[in-house]
Amino acid sequence: MNSRWPKVLATLMAGVLVVAAVFWFASRGGAATSDGRIVYVSSETGRVVVGPVQPIPAVDPETGNPTLLPGVYCPECRRWYAAPPPDHSPGNPKMLTCRIHNVPMTTEGPVP
Repeated sequence: MNSRWPKVLATLMAGVLVVAAVFWFASRGGAATSDGRIVYVSSETGRVVVGPVQPIPAVDPETGNPTLLPGVYCPECRRWYAAPPPDHSPGNPKMLTCRIHNVPMTTEGPVP
């Protein structure tokens, strides 16, 4: 077997995970606006942006850098945070829990 195949398969699997994450967040309903756009949070600046569904990390229209991650909302903080990548702590039930208030975070919240 060619030694290149494991790298190719890993790259393809990573691409599938990214696409699945985008569609999962879009299908959740909360982060998606009525016109099909999604709430993103810049991993660079923390700025909240509403934009079209894109592969993750999405391109920030202000900087041109791929720094936008899907947003999750803490109802206690009343703030949007960048969601962790889909491969971060797979199977961890506390993955989307606010570190400050220890409450579940959601994709539903006020659209900026």
